[in-house]
Amino acid sequence: MKPQPIDKAPKDGTRMLLMKIVGHPIHPTALWWATIGHWSLKWKNWNDGIEPSGLADPTHFIPIEELGVAKLPEDKP
Repeated sequence: MKPQPIDKAPKDGTRMLLMKIVGHPIHPTALWWATIGHWSLKWKNWNDGIEPSGLADPTHFIPIEELGVAKLPEDKP
């Protein structure tokens, strides 16, 4: 399970683990934040479903199926 660049992420509403990885002199790949989110077709931004203004420019993603969970709490049966 390796994070992929955000430019390869689907923009069809598919939920995924979104993250922002930033460079730092001591830690060149420091994780700033991570959350479950999706590309919002309505707002045209990366979104976690809570804040319409969107997420602060995620840089990477991991598809949900690679996280090793059967389903997320918000998933409908």
